[in-house]
Amino acid sequence: MESIEGGGIAAMEVVARDLKALGLYLARSLSFEGVEYQTLEIELTPTQERIYNSYSDAFQIIHNNLEKALEACNITGAKTYNRAAKMLAKS
Repeated sequence: MESIEGGGIAAMEVVARDLKALGLYLARSLSFEGVEYQTLEIELTPTQERIYNSYSDAFQIIHNNLEKALEACNITGAKTYNRAAKMLAKS
């Protein structure tokens, strides 16, 4: 339970979505009944691909070092010092 709370609202939404997909949770706000969609494939230009890859690389660095950054900023450590900041950073 603590790990879900620590992950913030985003983590709770993922759990709710997964439970609903398994038929273990019902919520009207998560219903997609009557929704229609069409898959679109969009070709990226070489420039767009380079930009996307750069953002992906940066996100990976952030993701891999998030815990260290939270500790360096005194948001977490032996305990969570600023719960709201931790939840915002993780969501």
